[in-house]
Amino acid sequence: MINEVILHIGTPKTGTSSLQNSLANFDDGRTFYAKFLNKNNNFISNHSNYLLPTFSLNKNFDNDFPDFASLGRKKLLHMLNEHLDRSDRERIIISAEGIFDAMSLASKKKLLEYLGQRCKKLVVICYVRDPQDYAKSMFQQFLKMGTNFIPNKINTNYKKNLNVFINSKYVNEIIVEKFDKSNLYEKCVVKDFCSKFDLKINENDIKKTNESLSISAVKIMYALNRSDFPSAGEVTLNNTRNQLANYLNLIYPNTEKISSNYFSCITDFSDIDYMKKTFDISFIKRDKKLLNTRDELDKYLKDLSEVNLNPMLDKLKEHGIVNNYLDTHISIVIRIFLLIFRNPKKLRIEHKL
Repeated sequence: MINEVILHIGTPKTGTSSLQNSLANFDDGRTFYAKFLNKNNNFISNHSNYLLPTFSLNKNFDNDFPDFASLGRKKLLHMLNEHLDRSDRERIIISAEGIFDAMSLASKKKLLEYLGQRCKKLVVICYVRDPQDYAKSMFQQFLKMGTNFIPNKINTNYKKNLNVFINSKYVNEIIVEKFDKSNLYEKCVVKDFCSKFDLKINENDIKKTNESLSISAVKIMYALNRSDFPSAGEVTLNNTRNQLANYLNLIYPNTEKISSNYFSCITDFSDIDYMKKTFDISFIKRDKKLLNTRDELDKYLKDLSEVNLNPMLDKLKEHGIVNNYLDTHISIVIRIFLLIFRNPKKLRIEHKL
């Protein structure tokens, strides 16, 4: 039986993809990264794809992750048991930010009980982001999903979700760290994680990703989502839109990132005192008098006057597309969307730093 389970639960937008991709093949003879194979015998480093359909009663997850759900819960649990029953390793790493924000409280408790009863020590670790930075990152994620409006509030839900782990009798240790470069070991979340568990990782194995969108990319995506063009609602369209966001980021490489200050109006700061009191983690309290409004944010995002058309037009020309009717941001970005839709493999982009 495995001595120790290291359960990484994100939180979302804290370098989780970098961590998962970097540790995907990690095995130093003592500690190994879990590998759960789907029905196509493929391994996905984000264990949310495996854990959500395994431990959640929400049938929507079966539709979201059919390559795992179709195996059936009995076989899914058997895969986990095979990992936990290994006698040639001491520790296992499981990483799934979906545990934090997508799994219900009841399912979280079910997972913790299952793991806690099958190991000697269960360690939960997560990184937490400043609420305003979190709101900015989540809004960008919503854009990639097709959102065409300004949400009322974006809550970190730190207190609600972390209390489940704090109060669980199956959790032996919980580590909560502030996700801030100045706070991370060598300013890298992968190195910080490894340093906490004495894991030796090669520099070449560290995969750094940057999913933050530039100002131009954010504004163009917002305009696309608000148009009548059908860019969402089906898997292929959703994948194309995600790829488009990365493509726009590379088209506008010198455009600065959008400031989190614009998103103060949709940030819920209610968990700040809880984080300070419970984990001694300090986040900035914003003066309500200085907070902007949703209307101001909407107006700012709709303003395309400073978004240069030429970078997009140049990319289309590279693919032999020259058309005098391509004279607005919407018409041009729709043409790029269709280009990616028709050539997904040729234009596939992994947005890396």
